Amino acid sequence: MRMVLVAALGMVVAGFVIEVPLALWAKQIATGLIPELTAKSPLWILVSTVTILVTTLVAAYLPARRAMNVDPIVALRFE
Repeated sequence: MRMVLVAALGMVVAGFVIEVPLALWAKQIATGLIPELTAKSPLWILVSTVTILVTTLVAAYLPARRAMNVDPIVALRFE
């Protein structure tokens, strides 16, 4: 289970490395184009990051838990 969760979190962290700088850059462009837009708080980036992390953990945990109940010999015979 740890292997599946680490692989899923690795992909998400790689996405965050790309996403956060782009989000900050897009925020600057949007506030420059729309003067009434006040997107000064990084709170929304933090909220979206936590939401994505929780969703990823649930999406990886549920199939990994179900796969742990399968006997490896039975799975190999089925193949």
